[in-house]
Amino acid sequence: MAKRIVDASQIAAFNAKLATLPAAVRDATEDTNSRYATLMGKRGKKIAPRGEDGDHIADTIKVEPGDPDLMEHVVSVGSDELPYGVPLEFGHVAADGSHVPANPFWVPLTKIFRKRHRTALRRAMRKALKGALGI
Repeated sequence: MAKRIVDASQIAAFNAKLATLPAAVRDATEDTNSRYATLMGKRGKKIAPRGEDGDHIADTIKVEPGDPDLMEHVVSVGSDELPYGVPLEFGHVAADGSHVPANPFWVPLTKIFRKRHRTALRRAMRKALKGALGI
């Protein structure tokens, strides 16, 4: 896979556009991003597979603030002790040769919340823009 080159000028232009938004729109965006990241983290902890031992992948799901200029929040799964991997999502062959069935939860969760977040973000931004512009 070829290494992806990021054009810093496009990122700077995007940040400049974000800075020109009215404060109400930025607040609505930040609130929506924060709310949906928290909801996704809670739902992920609820539906994550749990084993018989004490350590669970659900305990590694974290919601952290991302780049404040972009108003992003990061929902992550996995840690050094419990790395989340493809075997859990798609199934694998255990050390004894038996097949361990797939237990997908992260990919379906991200697909569902991506759609919900996009819709809520559009709604919040439109409402804030209408209020800020007096439409």
